[in-house]
Amino acid sequence: MDMHGKYDVIVCGGGTSGVPAAIASARAGAKTLLIERLGALGGQMTVSGPPGFAYAHMFNDCGEQIINGFLGETHDRLLKDGHALPYPPREQRTATSFAFVDPEWCQRALRVSNDSEPMLITGWHFDTKPSHLAWEPVIAVRLSRE
Repeated sequence: MDMHGKYDVIVCGGGTSGVPAAIASARAGAKTLLIERLGALGGQMTVSGPPGFAYAHMFNDCGEQIINGFLGETHDRLLKDGHALPYPPREQRTATSFAFVDPEWCQRALRVSNDSEPMLITGWHFDTKPSHLAWEPVIAVRLSRE
């Protein structure tokens, strides 16, 4: 797949912030390119920390949800499909409460469209580049409303 061309938005980093930024950009109609150096999308959502730690800090110390957006969307999809645990009950929540998710299914959810809000990934390009230690994987993902 040829990833060369003109883009309205290029997002460098496909982690916890980069993936939602690229998806939001594409959903808004921008021709978007997402570049990730690790070979997997999701960062803390999928490849580090306890599975689901990226879903922490969505509540205040009173147990009220203060953040939702893309993390809420992916958690709801994973929970509905049986690949995530629910958040603790409101009376047990703190600002650091989080829900465990299956990181493999989380990566899949980042790549697969759902009926109401497609992820809009129109192409992948996997490559490697030399580094001082070894060959490192690189992903370029093209997202577009087209």
